[in-house]
Parts: sequence; C-alpha cells; structure tokens
Amino acid sequence: MKPLTLDSLLYRPMLSTDLDQVVAIERSTQAVSWSRLSFEECLTNSYACHVLERNCEVLAFSINCSVIDELHILNLAVSKPWQGNGLGHVLMQNIVQWSEQHGSRKLFLEVRASNKIAQSLYFKWQFRQISVRRAYYRTGEKQREDALVLVRERGQPVLANANL
Repeated sequence: MKPLTLDSLLYRPMLSTDLDQVVAIERSTQAVSWSRLSFEECLTNSYACHVLERNCEVLAFSINCSVIDELHILNLAVSKPWQGNGLGHVLMQNIVQWSEQHGSRKLFLEVRASNKIAQSLYFKWQFRQISVRRAYYRTGEKQREDALVLVRERGQPVLANANL
C-alpha cells in the first residue's frame, strides 16, 4: 500500500457505480449492515452521499440527510485496511464544511455504545452526548445495543485536516 496523502484523495458525491465498493466496506465494518437497496434509496432520495477515493478505489463513505436546518449523519465507514490513517477526520472535515455551506445549525448522529474509536473521533469534532437510545442497534438475531445520540452545534471550531 502506498502512503496516503491528502492530495491523493478525492471527496466526491457517491455514484451508483460506487455501490459495490460501498456495500463491501459496509459489510466488512458493521455487525449488521445496510442492504444495497438502502444505499440505492439514499442515492435516489436526495441524501448527501459522498465517498473518499484514491485511484478509483473507494476508501470511505458517508450518508447524510438534511432536515430543515439540521444534518443527520446516518452512516459513515472507513474500509478496514485504511482505518487508523486519519480518513475519519477527512470525512468529518468535509461533512462539517458541507453542512455549514448548506445552512445546517446542528449535526446529529447515533453511535454504538461499544464503538469507542468512533466516539473518540466524534468527541474530537466537538460532538456531545445528549441522550441514549436503548436497544437501538441490532448486534445479532436477538441481541440489541444502545446508541449514544450526539450533537454538534454550528460554529464549533473546524479541525485542521488530518495528518496523513
């Protein structure tokens, strides 16, 4: 693997031709993953769907939904081989900038209570916990896990790009 640099990355709208790679990332990173149909519906329902790519390889993606003056981060994932390289920060930088350009006053998301790595990313981006959704996530056939509900207010400092 060649080292990542910011100038080698492209953040762009997700296309239907990206879905094979996006679904593969989703399946490899989630205990219970979204279906391909869910991603297709996001693309056709005007959600803000973006990928982070390098040399035509999708390394990460995000799915966001605007509701009046709020942005809801519905899904965000980094391909397993590329985790730990700052791509989560690059995604967050772009999501925050996009949300502010589109008039969002608040950003919301849910994160698994057990996902300490993702929580660390979000807290670095000045998200704060506002509640807990009990048994929100499926973890198996009959098992459920709580979600932490986080919010980030407009005007919080935007972090510099990750050091890649």
